[in-house]
Amino acid sequence: MWVLWESPEEEGNWGYGAGEARPIPPYLSIHHGDSQRAVVCADLESARSPEFWVQDCSAATQNLLLAAHARGLGAVWVGVYPLEERVAGLKQVLGLPEQVVPLCVVPIGYPANRPEPPERRYDESRLHHNHW
Repeated sequence: MWVLWESPEEEGNWGYGAGEARPIPPYLSIHHGDSQRAVVCADLESARSPEFWVQDCSAATQNLLLAAHARGLGAVWVGVYPLEERVAGLKQVLGLPEQVVPLCVVPIGYPANRPEPPERRYDESRLHHNHW
């Protein structure tokens, strides 16, 4: 389940008063222009296997990140669950029903710059064959 979150005006103060800590990461507000945010959620009442909702939503998020990259877009996984204050703040801002739990927010847009790819970090010593 997805919520396409297009309107930064909906952010407001995330339901918190002036001077209070905001549980939603501040970098969700850095997008301008054509960027959008996809909120990846689970509906625990309609899920076929509700005990695996985190894995299902994580796989969907990875697919979204790969699709964005393939189209030349920038995207990043911003964690919400399992931090209850982030879950509650986002549920309030988006008006999510009680049974819907947000896993993450994925801002998607055209990157301002294209950094060099990181150097390979593969380390053979971290791979174990048949046993630890």
